[in-house]
Amino acid sequence: MKCLAGLLVPASLVLMLAGCRGSGAAFDPSTEVRQHVTFYFKRPGNDDDRAKLLAAVPKFGRLPGVIEAVAGRPIAAGRAGPGEAPAFDAVMLLTLADEGALRALVQSPEYRALFDTELRPLLARFDVADTSTERYDVGQAFEKAVEIDTKGRRERATKAMLEPRRPGS
Repeated sequence: MKCLAGLLVPASLVLMLAGCRGSGAAFDPSTEVRQHVTFYFKRPGNDDDRAKLLAAVPKFGRLPGVIEAVAGRPIAAGRAGPGEAPAFDAVMLLTLADEGALRALVQSPEYRALFDTELRPLLARFDVADTSTERYDVGQAFEKAVEIDTKGRRERATKAMLEPRRPGS
């Protein structure tokens, strides 16, 4: 996937504003981890600051260990009350192969320098959450649920057949 930066689309249509796919090294999706960084600008809602942030995201995607880097803005999904401003200005999501890659990334001087020079000047604050990614095959999950339900029905039917009949039933 080629790097995207500075993509301007109406806010109601935006899910992903900038992204970059890393080197494409093979990885096991079951060990994948993500770093979610939520940004609060010094100048909330400022389009110039958002453009600077979006221009920096592909640079994070080129750091060692990063598989993908994407950014987005808040979307009014109806959870906030009328007239309420979004609670944050932007989010960056970095995908890494595993926890070791994440540890190496956050300790790397390149990551810290990039964050400090490109992003920190724009920010009043930021929050970081590192998460594992639980993946499952939806088809297998459905089949398992049907199997459990079918087994439960069989067990209930067998139990009903083995129970002594009550008079009048």
